[in-house]
Amino acid sequence: ENMVKNTFLGVSVVASPPTLVNGVLSTKYSLEAKKGSRILIFQKEYKAFEGFYFAAMPSYKLNAIQRSRYDIKVFNTYGSNKMLLARKISVYYNFPTENIKSKDYLELSAFAAKKIVRKIDAEYSSSLKPTIFSVKTVGVTGPRGGIIPVEVRGTPGTPFSVAIQNDAKQVYDINTGKFEDGGRFLTGVIPSYGDGRSVGVYTTQIKVPSIYANNTDANAANYVADVNKAPSIETRLVVEKEVSTNIKAYKDLTNGDKGSVITTTQKSVTELDFFPDYNYSPNGTDGSSPVVSFAHTKSRFSKLNSDDFKSIATTELTAGSTASSATVRIFGNSKENHGFLYNFEYVLEPTGDTYGTNGFIRIIRQPRFVLFNEKQVKETSFKPWMCDPDGGMVCSDANKKDFSLKQGFEEKINNDFFASVAGVDEETNFGAKYRIGAEITGVGKKIESTGAAEGDSVEYTYYRSVIVRGSISGIVLPTEKLQLQLKLQNFLTLKNIS
Repeated sequence: ENMVKNTFLGVSVVASPPTLVNGVLSTKYSLEAKKGSRILIFQKEYKAFEGFYFAAMPSYKLNAIQRSRYDIKVFNTYGSNKMLLARKISVYYNFPTENIKSKDYLELSAFAAKKIVRKIDAEYSSSLKPTIFSVKTVGVTGPRGGIIPVEVRGTPGTPFSVAIQNDAKQVYDINTGKFEDGGRFLTGVIPSYGDGRSVGVYTTQIKVPSIYANNTDANAANYVADVNKAPSIETRLVVEKEVSTNIKAYKDLTNGDKGSVITTTQKSVTELDFFPDYNYSPNGTDGSSPVVSFAHTKSRFSKLNSDDFKSIATTELTAGSTASSATVRIFGNSKENHGFLYNFEYVLEPTGDTYGTNGFIRIIRQPRFVLFNEKQVKETSFKPWMCDPDGGMVCSDANKKDFSLKQGFEEKINNDFFASVAGVDEETNFGAKYRIGAEITGVGKKIESTGAAEGDSVEYTYYRSVIVRGSISGIVLPTEKLQLQLKLQNFLTLKNIS
C-alpha cells in the first residue's frame, strides 16, 4: 500500500482486538466519561512513504444513532507540489448531560498511495523508506527461565519477519509460546508513534523455558542440550518478498527473488553465584572433617546501576546455614560488561553441634581479593588456610592466617575468594572479571579469651556475631555458570567460651 496506517486511542478508551464481521475488519471501542464531557475516541493516521502521494484522500463515513454527539477533525499534510502526503482523522464524542447508552458505526477507508513519477518531494523525510534497523532481545533470564521482551526497530509501516531460535536450533513459535521444530516466525508491522518520528518500535515478549524443563528429548519442544549454561537466543531478521513461515529451523522457503538476511545474536545467558562458605574445621577448611559451623541472619544484598549507583532492588535473604539460602545470583550475557554492581551484607553467628551453643567468633584479619587469572600461580590462585598438627605442621600462623601450609610449605594467601564449578575443587574462571571489596566487623558485646591454638595464653577479642559487608563490581560474566565462594575459614576462628 506504500503508506503507514496507525490508530491512537484516546484516554480511557478500550479497544477490542480486530475481528472479521461480514467480510469487514471491525474494532469495537468502549468509553466512559462524566456527563457533558468531550473525549477523543481515536485518531487514524495515514502517511505515504517517501516518493509517494495519495491519489484520493482517505475517507470516512459515520453511521450514528446520535450523529450530533460526534465531532470529526481532519488534518492534512501537503508537499510543495500540493500533493497529499498525510492525513489524520480524529473522532471525538460529546457525552450528554443525561444517562444514555448508544451503539454507533464508523467506516474509514484509504486508497493505496501512488508513486510520484516526477520529482520526489524533498520536504518529506527520506527516513520513511521501508527499512528495518535492528532486532534484539531486551534483558536476560536465568536458568529457571522467564519472560524476555523483543524489540524490532524500523520505519513505521514496514512489515518484518523474525526468527528466534535456541541452542538446539528450535524456532520460537509466537502462537504456542515454545521453541519447536518448524516453529512459525514472528511477523508484524512497525508501528508509528503519531508524532512525526521516523523510527518506530514493535515490542512483544517471548517465554524462555527453564533449562530443566526438557533436557532428555531432542524431538520435543524447549529442548536444552546443556544444563550447565542458561539458554542463548539468536534472533534472525528475514527481509524477503514473500516468506513461508511454517518451516523448520531457518530453511527459508521463498517465492520470487531471495531477499537479504540480517542476523543478530544474543550472547549466551550465564550466571555467577556468590556465597560464603560456612564449613569450618579447627585445622582449616581443607583439613580434617570440616562441618557447617556458620549461619547468617538478617542478611541481604542490593542491585545498583553502575552508572549512577541508583538502587534497583534489595533482596532480604532467608536466615540459614546453606549455600542456597546465602547465594547472590547474578545473571546476564557472557563476555559483556554487566552494567550493575551488588552490595552484600551477611550477619554471621556460630551454629551446629560443636559451636552452636557456646561458640564465639574471632576476626583474625580482613578478607583479601585478587582476581584469579585462570592460571595456578601464587599471586592469584586461592589458597586455603590449613594447619594440621597431626600431619607434622605447626600452627604458628593461627593468629595471622597469612599463609597456607596445604602443600607442606608456606604459601602467601592473597585471595580468600574461590571460583569454581559446583562440586569441583579445581579453580577456574571461564573468562569472568569482577572486583570485590569486603570487610568484617564485630557486633554486640566483646568477650576476651585466649587463642584457639593449643598453648596460646594471649587474650583476644571474640564476638557472638559479626557482619561481612562488601560489593561486587566491574562484572564481566563467565561463559559458563560459575560459583564464587568467600572462604570464612581463611580469616575467622571459632572457639567455645563457657
